[in-house]
Amino acid sequence: MELYPPKARKWWTWTSHRSRWSSKKDDPWLPLVLTFISWLTFSLTMLLFAFGEEIGHTIWAVWLSALLLAIFVLSMAWARRMPGQMLLGYFLLAALLLAVPFGESVAESFMDEFFRLRGGAAYRLKASTAGASVLDATVLHFEKGDFVNASKSIGFKKAGHLYCVAPLLSRRNQENVSFWLSGMDCCDHRGGFYCHSAQEPNARSGIVLADRDGTFVKAARMAQSVHQLPVLKKYEILVLGWVPQPELYLQHLWASAVTYISIASGSWLLLSCCLAPCASRSRRYGRPF
Repeated sequence: MELYPPKARKWWTWTSHRSRWSSKKDDPWLPLVLTFISWLTFSLTMLLFAFGEEIGHTIWAVWLSALLLAIFVLSMAWARRMPGQMLLGYFLLAALLLAVPFGESVAESFMDEFFRLRGGAAYRLKASTAGASVLDATVLHFEKGDFVNASKSIGFKKAGHLYCVAPLLSRRNQENVSFWLSGMDCCDHRGGFYCHSAQEPNARSGIVLADRDGTFVKAARMAQSVHQLPVLKKYEILVLGWVPQPELYLQHLWASAVTYISIASGSWLLLSCCLAPCASRSRRYGRPF
C-alpha cells in the first residue's frame, strides 16, 4: 500500500530537497527570478505607500500580509534546506522593509500636499472677502486689483529662521485682511517681502498652506497689531503660497513624485541585478546546505 497518493507524492517531489531550486548546482534562472520578484515587490510596495493615502489603514494590512508571506517562505525553506527559496525569502523581506521608507518619503514630500490641494475647494474672490467664508479652500484666485503690500510685511523669528508674512489687500477695502502670503527667510524684519512669486505682476493665485504649528498665523496676527489692522481670530486667517498658476504647481508635485519613484525603482533593480547572481553562487558554500 502506498503511503502517499500520486498527487501528494508529485507535490512532495516538487517541494523536496531534490527540486531544482533546492539543488546546490548553479541554476541559470535563479538570479533572474530573484531580481524580477525583488524589483516588483519593492516597486509595488513603494507605489502603495506613496499613492495609497485614500485607502488609509488598508495599506498596512496589505503590507503586513506580504511580510508574513515572505516570512513563511523563508521559514519553510529553512525547514526543508531549500537554498533557492531561502534566497527568495531574504530578497522579499529586504524589498518589503526598505520600500516603506522610500514610499513614505514620497508621500510626505509630494503626494500628501498633492492630495490635499486637489481635494479642497477652489474659489475666485476679492482680497477683502472674509477668510471664514472660504475655510474649505485650498486654491484661491484673486481679482486684478488685489495686490501684495510688502511694506506691511513682518518677519517672525523662530529657531533661527524668519517666518515671513505679507498682507494681500484690495484697493477698495484695506481694513479686512484675512489672506497673508508667507515664506521662509525671504523678507526683512519689517518691510521687504520677496517670497515665492510675490514680485511677479501677473501672479493672481494662492494655494492655502497647512500651517501645522501655527507660526505663520502668529506672524500674521503680530503684523495686524503692528500695522494697526483689525486683529482677526486664528481660524479667520488663511496663509497662502503665491503662485502664478496653481495647476502647474500640482503638475510639479506629481512629476517630482514620479521622478523620485522611477529613480528609486531603477536603483533597486540595478542593486538586485548585482546581488542576485552573487547570492545565487554563494548558496553552494553555505554550511546549512
